[in-house]
Amino acid sequence: MTKRPLQKGSTGACETQNLPDLPPHSDKHAKTANLEPLFVRKMVYNFEIPEAMAQVRAEAGRPWSMGVMVGVMLYHISPLLATHLDETVEFQNKVPDALRGIKGFVPAIDQYIAYLRSLNGCSEKFPNDRDVARKNRKSRRTYMERYTLIVEAAYKNHIREALADIFNGWSREHTRLFNKGVDKGLTLVQWVVYPDKNVVFEAGEGDWAVWLRGRCEKLGMAEAKAGRKALEEM
Repeated sequence: MTKRPLQKGSTGACETQNLPDLPPHSDKHAKTANLEPLFVRKMVYNFEIPEAMAQVRAEAGRPWSMGVMVGVMLYHISPLLATHLDETVEFQNKVPDALRGIKGFVPAIDQYIAYLRSLNGCSEKFPNDRDVARKNRKSRRTYMERYTLIVEAAYKNHIREALADIFNGWSREHTRLFNKGVDKGLTLVQWVVYPDKNVVFEAGEGDWAVWLRGRCEKLGMAEAKAGRKALEEM
C-alpha cells in the first residue's frame, strides 16, 4: 500500500504515519556513538538542557552521583513521552519525584515532544488503547517507539557533547563509578564490578542498560569463579 503524506485533519489527529527513517544498523543495542546522527539532524532541532547540565557538571568529582542523574533522566524519557501522547500537544508533564531536583529537564522534553508532534500533525491526544481498534493501536505504538528513539538519541548525544571534557579527564575508576551510577538510575541494579569504558561513548545511541548488563555479566562471571559476589545486595 502506498503511503500518502501525513496531513493534519480538522481535529489535528494523526491520520497516517510519516516519521523520519532511522539509520540502518545491524545491532541497535551495540551501536557506537555517531558524531553526526543523521535522523536527529533531520529534525532540525537543537535539544539542550543547560540548567540540568550545570547541575550534572557540578557532580564531576562524584562520578557515581553524576551517573545516577544521567541515568534517571534517560529512564524517564519514555514515560514522559507516553503521558504526553495521552494529551494535546500543549500538554506539560508534572515533574516526577525522582526529577524534582533536576532543573529544566522535563520542560525541555515536553518542548521537544511537542515539536515532533507538530511536525507530524499530531496536535490532538492519542486515543486510549481500550477505545480504539487494534490497527489504530499499532499507529500509536509506532509513534511512541519512534519518538522515544529520537528523543533518547538527542539526549544521549547531548550528554556526550556536554560532558566529554569531564569524561576524557577521568581515571578508569572514575569511569567505572559513573557507569555504576548510570546503571543505578536506569535499572536500580548494582554489580560489584563495572567496565572501565564509558557507556556514553561505547553504547552511543544504543541501549545503555543492555550494553552495561552485557559487560557486567561477563565481569560478574569472573568474580563468581574467583569466589566473590557478582551483585551487590539491594
